[in-house]
Amino acid sequence: AIIASSTTRMETFSPQGISMLVFALGFTGQRPRASFMQALVRETKARLDTEFDPVVVTSIVYGLMRLGIKDDRLMKLIRNYIVRQGFDDFGNLSIACFSYSLSKLEYFDEQTFALLGSKTLDNIDDFE
Repeated sequence: AIIASSTTRMETFSPQGISMLVFALGFTGQRPRASFMQALVRETKARLDTEFDPVVVTSIVYGLMRLGIKDDRLMKLIRNYIVRQGFDDFGNLSIACFSYSLSKLEYFDEQTFALLGSKTLDNIDDFE
């Protein structure tokens, strides 16, 4: 019931609400229907550059990883966002979770991982 309701009302959710919903679905293993994924792609596309922050992006990718969902449309949006924005605003935990999630999803994009590697090396002394 929550997934169906969320699908039709996702545009009313805050970015944090969307990310927490995807994270919770991943945590509980509740696979969404195609209509939910369409709504998620639509909202991500509409708000990624203006409203989503690194924690939101990381939580969405992490939730999808827990579900084993590698939606090409969503991954392309997020990949392009990362290539444009970089990882400067990502904290160490977000970088680690994002890297782990992409690896588990077997999503290996050369530019994204080059940026991840560079940011990890820049922050290596902070990882303890």
